[in-house]
Amino acid sequence: MLKNNILYIPDIKPPKLPEKQIILKNSNVINIFSKLNHKRVEMKNNLITGKSSISFENNNLTIEFNNSNTIDATTTMLFDIIQHIHNERNTDNIILTINEYMTLKGLKINPRNKKKYIKIIKEHLHILEGISLSFIDNSKKKPSRIGGMNFIDNWFYKNGAFKITLTKSFVTYYDALMLLLLPKKLFKIDTNKNRCAYYISRKIYEIKRMQHGKIIKKTESKRTKYEKNKLKNNYIIVGINTLYKDSNLPKYEDIKNRTYKQRIIEPFERDLNKIEDEKLITWEYCNQKGKVLSEDELKKIYKWDIWIDKFLKIYFLE
Repeated sequence: MLKNNILYIPDIKPPKLPEKQIILKNSNVINIFSKLNHKRVEMKNNLITGKSSISFENNNLTIEFNNSNTIDATTTMLFDIIQHIHNERNTDNIILTINEYMTLKGLKINPRNKKKYIKIIKEHLHILEGISLSFIDNSKKKPSRIGGMNFIDNWFYKNGAFKITLTKSFVTYYDALMLLLLPKKLFKIDTNKNRCAYYISRKIYEIKRMQHGKIIKKTESKRTKYEKNKLKNNYIIVGINTLYKDSNLPKYEDIKNRTYKQRIIEPFERDLNKIEDEKLITWEYCNQKGKVLSEDELKKIYKWDIWIDKFLKIYFLE
């Protein structure tokens, strides 16, 4: 809020929620948008309006870009930070200081870095402000059509803080969704050095919520031995293709000269190792039933048709 033309940051007392976790909401629409990357989707350009759009027919979802269609992991992470503050502080008027942003990201706070990241935040807020979504809302008993829903109504920067106002239509839709908790350490991933790590890690935690959620809904007597083991040892089984298709790694068919190992597999493993380095997960290759691959099987795995059909066994440490 403004007091005497100065941005005033109130002493907000957030509800008691897990301090080490990112508090987000979960829906098919939000999940698709959170892993959207302009390099992996086909944009349609309107020469008259100058706007770009992308449609997901299977999900009745259209995303329109008014300002820029260049969206990447930095945009996604900023959007998640905004969601987190909205949920943690229960407010539609987000106040994000540059110091808070840099602390969440694990960055050194100094004048040079502040100047750099103020510019970056402004660029990505401009992108988010110009995005609108049209889709069928299935989060309620009676599905309804939502058209032209924007995330951000307006924003400005002053005195070391961003004031971001969310739209009423977004808040109405968003607040009715189910919680999705992620470790705060994910915000510290450098999206320039590990370009697909945030996409992959977000997808991993979405799958964990889905797989474990289905088991938890069952009574103890109806859970299989396999399901009980999953909960007890806190792991999931996920297909490599499931993570790959939601990443920002290049499409296999776009790669020439058979360099897929250098351009897809090695970055994929590198960024999984980065998530492991943060002491969030451990991972290993396995088959569909969770049996870890032998040394002989691992030697043969790096042919594309074999690799893309394999699975990962991912243990959660947080």
